Amino acid sequence: MLIVISAMSLVGTGATIGIVDYFAGDLPSIDSIQTASLSQTTRILDRNGSLIEVLYHENRTVVPLSKISVHLQRATIDTEDRTFYANSGVDYRRLVIAIAYDLTHRTGALGGSTITEQVVKNDVLDTTEAQSRTVSRKFRELLLAEEMERRYTKQQILELYLNSINYGNGAYGAEAAAETYFQVHASEVTWAQASFLAGLPQAPSDYDPFGTPDQVQAATDRWRDVLSGMVAVGDLSLLVADGIYGSDLVTRMVAAHKARPAAHNPLTAHFVDYIEQYIKQRYGDVALYEGGLTITTTLDLSTQATADKWVKAGVNTYARRGVNTGAMMVMNPADGEILAMVGSANYNNASIRGQINLTGMDPLGWRGVGSSFKLYTYAAALQAGLVTPASLLNDQTGVIGGHSFSDWDGKHEGYIPLRTALAQSRNLPALWTYSQEGGDRVVSFLHNLGVTAPIQSPDGRMPCCG
Repeated sequence: MLIVISAMSLVGTGATIGIVDYFAGDLPSIDSIQTASLSQTTRILDRNGSLIEVLYHENRTVVPLSKISVHLQRATIDTEDRTFYANSGVDYRRLVIAIAYDLTHRTGALGGSTITEQVVKNDVLDTTEAQSRTVSRKFRELLLAEEMERRYTKQQILELYLNSINYGNGAYGAEAAAETYFQVHASEVTWAQASFLAGLPQAPSDYDPFGTPDQVQAATDRWRDVLSGMVAVGDLSLLVADGIYGSDLVTRMVAAHKARPAAHNPLTAHFVDYIEQYIKQRYGDVALYEGGLTITTTLDLSTQATADKWVKAGVNTYARRGVNTGAMMVMNPADGEILAMVGSANYNNASIRGQINLTGMDPLGWRGVGSSFKLYTYAAALQAGLVTPASLLNDQTGVIGGHSFSDWDGKHEGYIPLRTALAQSRNLPALWTYSQEGGDRVVSFLHNLGVTAPIQSPDGRMPCCG
């Protein structure tokens, strides 16, 4: 290896400049690389600030270096790049050792990459080039790493690394990793937790404490190696490292993971679907899944839990009559704020098509009004003086306006008073009244109440029965 290096030194400065120019000709710019450009997690909160759901392409919350535990900073440097504060972005001694290993073992397995090089690989090079294992890619990576060192401070580079790196299980960056594995903020990470996290980026899919027994063992072995490295550089004593490794950290971590609720909590799933579609329609996928938005909604989790309880109780009460699902919307009539939205009795029950939101809240399309429209149909007719509460209405004609209709019990009651038809929520009398007074009168009545949304059914049917 020394012969090769000596031979290269004899080529001369002109050849060296030529090689640099060859590889540097179309290097990507590092001008825009900053934590603000990283994809971040969007959080949906209830009206009181309680977390409802997180949405992301990469689960990441960017935090300044001052909000990342010094323990994690040190453990990362000890593990990934011990000469970080001394090198110029490239550790040439480590690189030569890696090249010698690759040549003697005829592999490309040992990378020798510094923290700065990893930032370049992960955040500057495009995905295809970053995944290639060629001399050209490595040379370009070295050039960019040295350029980054000239343009950014060590603290800025470390902050970029700790906010961008993949820690596995969908966690990108230190904040998401601390929350995913230990349910703490990055600023709260202890030496024990830091030593475990620092080992994951090398092979996050292999070192998985929540995976198969082999993956758990691999993660544990990697943890031991990291602790040994931290002892070697003097950040931990052997006694402390042994105590950390002998602790129940992994056992408690796995137990906490198993106890956490599954993604997309069924209690609020329909409301999350509604918010998700609403934001996507207006601002697009990138803003929703990468923008790091904090969306404070009008939902009240306490009211939501109560509404869900009532829906389930109602379904159980009427199960003997064939009822298997239900829905409830709780709104503030003064301003229309949604306090609770229960779209079905069980979001995850496919047999009742539980993921369909029976409240009709679809921000991308028409909203069904259900039998509530009967009230407005009768109110418009009463206001116009066409009927009274005692007027007899037709509950026997099943074909109206060219469409066939029936009632919920399949029966015809003949002619019944309006008050009875409304109390029993009969379909045919409401449809007959709507057809006789004309839809324009009902629409005008609703507009006078402040309704601005389209009212007529998309297929032209009368909407007075939903």
